[in-house]
Amino acid sequence: MSIWRGNMMEWKNRIFRTRKLDERGYSLVELMVVIAIMAILAATGSGIYKGYIDKAKSATMLNTGRQIKEALMICETEYVISGGNGSAMFWSDEFLKAPNHEDSILYPYVGDITKDCIDYTLKTGKDSDGNPQIKGFTYETDEYVIKWRRGEEITVTKQTEQSE
Repeated sequence: MSIWRGNMMEWKNRIFRTRKLDERGYSLVELMVVIAIMAILAATGSGIYKGYIDKAKSATMLNTGRQIKEALMICETEYVISGGNGSAMFWSDEFLKAPNHEDSILYPYVGDITKDCIDYTLKTGKDSDGNPQIKGFTYETDEYVIKWRRGEEITVTKQTEQSE
């Protein structure tokens, strides 16, 4: 009886050890399926997120353009109020400098957000009464070009789109 009982215990131990080994981890096939699903999700998600990133950058550039336009309008108003002289220094060299230049009149208004400026052009002229007037500006970064003309909306285009 003790021999039989010993054999039963041995069989139980073997079965228990086998089950324990099987329950320890995942099979290679299960891991491959999970990795394949993750790769598919990453591939589809990256395209979607790239579109969101481009839209966010364009919105940021549009906001930068609006702030530059507002700063220019403030300077123009200060010039008109001061009667063509005074603290505004409108039409001076400091006014025509890029907004990210520390000597620019626009720097206190938009200096922090225009650090990426690589080129800036300001178009000026006179209105019907002969007073100086801002006609528009072009602001360029490595990726984007922001344009504004008086009487028009601000436009933001990617550098690659513009060259095509």
